[in-house]
Amino acid sequence: MMNAINKIEHEFIRNEKKRRRFFVFLFFVFLATLFWLLIKLSDDFTVQDSFEIVFVDLPADKWMPAPRSQKLKLSVTSTGFNILENSVLRNKNKKVLLSLKQVAYRKQNQNTYFISAQNLREELADKLDVDASDILFNENEIYFTLEDLKSKTVPVALQQKLSFRPEYELYGQVKITPSTVKVFGPEEVLDTLKQIYTEPLIKNDVFEAISDSISLRLSQWQLTSNIDTVHINIEVERFTEASVTIPVTPPNRPALRLFPDQARVFYLVAMRDFQNIDAKSFEISVDTSGLHTRSQFLNIIVVKKPAQVHVSRILPEEVEYLILQP
Repeated sequence: MMNAINKIEHEFIRNEKKRRRFFVFLFFVFLATLFWLLIKLSDDFTVQDSFEIVFVDLPADKWMPAPRSQKLKLSVTSTGFNILENSVLRNKNKKVLLSLKQVAYRKQNQNTYFISAQNLREELADKLDVDASDILFNENEIYFTLEDLKSKTVPVALQQKLSFRPEYELYGQVKITPSTVKVFGPEEVLDTLKQIYTEPLIKNDVFEAISDSISLRLSQWQLTSNIDTVHINIEVERFTEASVTIPVTPPNRPALRLFPDQARVFYLVAMRDFQNIDAKSFEISVDTSGLHTRSQFLNIIVVKKPAQVHVSRILPEEVEYLILQP
């Protein structure tokens, strides 16, 4: 029994030594491979790469059929370390915005234009962290298509959702500068376009004037313009309610006698205009369409009022009448 135990212990010790020698061997293999890899990565290599070129800032009178991007292929010479870093860490940043406002381009034929790829050399060198001389383009020119757009001058309309503080209201009309813009787009879009809207203006608790710049909503209509924003001026004033009692002017025909022949007009007026409004500023009459239906009453209507005044109600709202014989 003791011999068997001793034999097992001896075999275990011998196997343990073998395992240690094996792991030591693996460690030195790994170490040698690592040194070899570091040496190789310090060498220069030439590899193929590509970037997505996205065209932006198109001329206002031109449009580019989809897609608005293309692949630019190039050869890059750099160290293995840098190439590995570009492949692993910078692989997601393979896009370059090419502004047609900042880069000179030339016309090849009616709708085809081209740009020298050399214009992108410095930017690509920065992205790849290499010298500009280490980049070689597969093609020296970048070709793209631009087509002419039709134009139309349309008024600008403000999209607004204003919530005013109690007693405050919009005073006068919203002023938009410029009030019209020249837009460019496909003919089928321009034929149905009546106005161009701004981005929504949303404000709460408004109690003072608003002066701001706001963008136009061009993209939703597939449009472009030389003007991207307009300036708006919105006057806000505190309003108060006032009233005047004035006679109800009967129509010329038929001759009517009205009961009552006076009514009280309630109106909202800005504080700055309060002193300038009186009974002479208003005129009321009756809606004679009720005569055709033999209605017992005729509705009172406002014939004249100041532009800056909002009529809130009239008491009474209707009157009785007698038709006078000629």
